[in-house]
Amino acid sequence: MSQEKSSYLTPSVRRVSSNSMITLLGRTIIVFYLKGQHIQQFKQLDINLHDYIQSHSFNIKEIQSIFKQVTTSLMLMHSLGITHTDLKPENIVFANQQKYPDQLNDQDIQLNQQTWEVPLKPMNIIAQAPEVIMRCDTWDTSSDIWSLACLIVELYTGRVFIKVGNNDLMHLAIIQSIFGPIPSYMKQRSKFKTRFNSLPKVQPQKQLYQIIEDQDLLDLLYLMFSIDHHHRINCKQILEHKFFQKLF
Repeated sequence: MSQEKSSYLTPSVRRVSSNSMITLLGRTIIVFYLKGQHIQQFKQLDINLHDYIQSHSFNIKEIQSIFKQVTTSLMLMHSLGITHTDLKPENIVFANQQKYPDQLNDQDIQLNQQTWEVPLKPMNIIAQAPEVIMRCDTWDTSSDIWSLACLIVELYTGRVFIKVGNNDLMHLAIIQSIFGPIPSYMKQRSKFKTRFNSLPKVQPQKQLYQIIEDQDLLDLLYLMFSIDHHHRINCKQILEHKFFQKLF
């Protein structure tokens, strides 16, 4: 890359291009610009997690291994002020399927400021955190924790946890039916603040404790599914949880 081109990189992009991040995500082959976009091409990897779970199920030991690796990757990103924004099985890729689950890569990274005004929502609708769905004026890396919790439930059950169409108010109604009421301060910061009295009625939802049998995993997921993102557990706290002290 020319010196002129590299001068246009933001501080976040420069940090992503550092040795520590490249070592984690795979060796960068080519870095270039295409139509104004900064592109990083990584080595070719294997099957993604979404395709793998179409024909395979995971036991609790395998879930623990994947959970730990993805959380460790997220912790590094969050330490750099980067929010992934699109954490889902399609973006978790095996480095080598035959050696699964020892080598995983999360190859789809979106670069965002640590806390920022949100002009657009992240892409993964079904795993969006409440503050993102509500278009609150700011959100941060804790939104990834909610998405990670959705991903882990999907690995555990083989099914999407909160299944909704493209209806934000219905999505919020389902979240409330599972995890309780949305704090009033979040409603005031939402673009929907005049519409919360008319959230659609939803059918009774299956509760998390009816799905997850392992009590330590259940406890950890509830901490990750805190509707108030200020109370949501972070990556370091996840890895320190007793679920990761267990041997299966």
